[in-house]
Amino acid sequence: MDDELTPQNQPIALRARSELTQDYLIIDVREPHEAEIDPIPEAINIPLATLPLKLSELPKDKMLALVCAANIRSRYGAEMLKEFGFDNVCVLDKARAA
Repeated sequence: MDDELTPQNQPIALRARSELTQDYLIIDVREPHEAEIDPIPEAINIPLATLPLKLSELPKDKMLALVCAANIRSRYGAEMLKEFGFDNVCVLDKARAA
Protein backbone atom coordinates (compact mmCIF):
# COMPACT_ATOMS: atom_id res chain seq x y z
CA MET A 1 0.00 0.00 0.00
CA ASP A 2 1.32 3.45 -0.77
CA ASP A 3 1.28 6.26 1.77
CA GLU A 4 -0.91 8.56 -0.33
CA LEU A 5 -4.27 9.23 1.25
CA THR A 6 -7.25 8.62 -0.98
CA PRO A 7 -10.88 9.41 -0.13
CA GLN A 8 -11.33 5.77 0.91
CA ASN A 9 -8.54 5.76 3.47
CA GLN A 10 -8.56 9.28 4.88
CA PRO A 11 -9.71 9.41 8.49
CA ILE A 12 -13.21 10.80 8.73
CA ALA A 13 -15.52 11.80 11.55
CA LEU A 14 -19.19 10.89 11.58
CA ARG A 15 -21.72 13.62 12.30
CA ALA A 16 -24.09 11.75 14.61
CA ARG A 17 -24.36 8.42 16.36
CA SER A 18 -27.43 7.61 14.24
CA GLU A 19 -25.15 7.52 11.19
CA LEU A 20 -23.06 4.87 12.90
CA THR A 21 -25.85 2.33 12.98
CA GLN A 22 -27.94 3.35 9.98
CA ASP A 23 -25.43 3.90 7.20
CA TYR A 24 -22.14 2.56 8.53
CA LEU A 25 -20.78 -0.69 9.84
CA ILE A 26 -17.85 0.16 12.07
CA ILE A 27 -15.14 -2.48 12.02
CA ASP A 28 -12.50 -2.30 14.74
CA VAL A 29 -9.42 -3.95 13.19
CA ARG A 30 -7.42 -3.93 16.44
CA GLU A 31 -6.56 -7.16 18.24
CA PRO A 32 -9.26 -8.39 20.66
CA HIS A 33 -7.26 -7.48 23.78
CA GLU A 34 -6.91 -3.90 22.48
CA ALA A 35 -10.63 -3.65 21.76
CA GLU A 36 -11.44 -4.91 25.26
CA ILE A 37 -9.24 -2.28 26.91
CA ASP A 38 -10.69 0.63 24.92
CA PRO A 39 -13.98 -0.52 23.35
CA ILE A 40 -15.96 1.32 20.69
CA PRO A 41 -19.58 0.40 21.51
CA GLU A 42 -20.95 0.46 17.96
CA ALA A 43 -18.02 -1.45 16.44
CA ILE A 44 -17.57 -5.10 15.66
CA ASN A 45 -14.08 -6.44 16.24
CA ILE A 46 -12.44 -8.13 13.26
CA PRO A 47 -8.65 -8.08 13.65
CA LEU A 48 -6.82 -7.01 10.50
CA ALA A 49 -5.16 -10.42 10.10
CA THR A 50 -8.55 -12.16 9.97
CA LEU A 51 -10.34 -9.59 7.80
CA PRO A 52 -9.89 -11.59 4.55
CA LEU A 53 -11.57 -14.58 6.22
CA LYS A 54 -14.69 -12.52 7.03
CA LEU A 55 -15.38 -10.98 3.61
CA SER A 56 -18.53 -13.03 3.01
CA GLU A 57 -19.98 -11.72 6.29
CA LEU A 58 -19.57 -8.04 5.40
CA PRO A 59 -22.54 -6.16 3.91
CA LYS A 60 -22.19 -4.49 0.54
CA ASP A 61 -25.10 -2.08 1.21
CA LYS A 62 -23.42 -0.12 4.04
CA MET A 63 -20.31 1.98 4.27
CA LEU A 64 -17.61 -0.04 6.02
CA ALA A 65 -15.80 2.31 8.40
CA LEU A 66 -12.57 0.81 9.69
CA VAL A 67 -10.99 1.98 12.92
CA CYS A 68 -7.85 1.21 14.91
CA ALA A 69 -5.62 2.99 17.42
CA ALA A 70 -3.55 5.10 15.01
CA ASN A 71 -5.31 4.73 11.63
CA ILE A 72 -2.47 2.56 10.29
CA ARG A 73 -4.13 -0.86 10.37
CA SER A 74 -7.46 0.65 9.36
CA ARG A 75 -5.82 2.21 6.27
CA TYR A 76 -4.32 -1.16 5.33
CA GLY A 77 -7.69 -2.79 5.90
CA ALA A 78 -9.47 -0.22 3.74
CA GLU A 79 -7.04 -0.83 0.89
CA MET A 80 -7.44 -4.58 1.33
CA LEU A 81 -11.23 -4.35 1.14
CA LYS A 82 -10.97 -2.19 -1.99
CA GLU A 83 -8.79 -4.87 -3.59
CA PHE A 84 -11.50 -7.44 -2.77
CA GLY A 85 -14.15 -5.35 -4.51
CA PHE A 86 -15.69 -3.37 -1.66
CA ASP A 87 -16.34 0.17 -2.90
CA ASN A 88 -17.95 1.68 0.21
CA VAL A 89 -14.96 1.77 2.54
CA CYS A 90 -13.54 4.54 4.71
CA VAL A 91 -11.28 5.03 7.70
CA LEU A 92 -12.85 6.37 10.86
CA ASP A 93 -10.81 8.57 13.19
CA LYS A 94 -10.85 6.66 16.50
CA ALA A 95 -10.89 9.83 18.58
CA ARG A 96 -14.18 10.81 16.95
CA ALA A 97 -15.72 7.32 17.14
CA ALA A 98 -15.68 7.08 20.92
